[in-house]
Amino acid sequence: MSYLISLSILFILLNYANLLNYKFKFKINETYFISICFIILTSFLFFKFNSALTAQSNLLLLYVFDLKYLLIIFFVISLIIFPYLLKNFKKLDFNLNLEFILIFILIFFLSKNRYYLDQDEIAYWGMAIKALSIEADGFDHHPYGLKLFRYLFIIKEFDEGVMIFSNNLILISGFYFLFYDRKLFLFEKFLIFVLYYLLINNLSFGFLSVYADPILAIFYACLLKKVFLISNKKDFKLDYSFILIFITLFLVKRSSVIYGFYILYFFIGFSFLNYFREY
Repeated sequence: MSYLISLSILFILLNYANLLNYKFKFKINETYFISICFIILTSFLFFKFNSALTAQSNLLLLYVFDLKYLLIIFFVISLIIFPYLLKNFKKLDFNLNLEFILIFILIFFLSKNRYYLDQDEIAYWGMAIKALSIEADGFDHHPYGLKLFRYLFIIKEFDEGVMIFSNNLILISGFYFLFYDRKLFLFEKFLIFVLYYLLINNLSFGFLSVYADPILAIFYACLLKKVFLISNKKDFKLDYSFILIFITLFLVKRSSVIYGFYILYFFIGFSFLNYFREY
């Protein structure tokens, strides 16, 4: 079942990403990460809305039931999008999509048989996901956004390897977001990814764990890139992807607030510097 759910999420991501690229003109390399942010934010809002509804109506609604339907809703939306994308298939970036599919499959099989390596993974991060299905208390030290995204992968059966893969999917999407603005040669891709892997693995096991630290670092890096690009434009335009990523940042970890403050600091600082540079 984990294979089927992972393939469903791949289908969802590809449809969302290509729609953002073709219809709304987002860069294709950024759309995978943006689509994940959309899923995290939507899942969180749905979760909070249902929590409020449950508290007010005193109905015995189980989150595991609701989240199953949320995944189905994401999938149904993808099915609606798919004919439109199929009609415009020749206008899509086939090579990059194929590469993403191959990387997705490769990372899945490399992660599938992995297991938790650290006490915190067993005592908190792993247990926090299980707690969603029984509405258990005591696992609300960090925001629910990242936990809800991970839970979509193990709705039917708990699997530590698939949990780790859900983390790795965000890291891989972040890699595309950060480094694929220009066409890279195969050797360049390999070299940059090796450096990326080594840097990420300095942050709580990186690709080998379900820790939120590497995810938080990638969100921060993606936002810094956006801040730099936006502040260097002569004609300021509202970047909706920046807003989406910035909001989703606060759903990753409780220390996200500190990084959010830094992002605002850099954004305002760079904007002022570029403004006065013109005069």
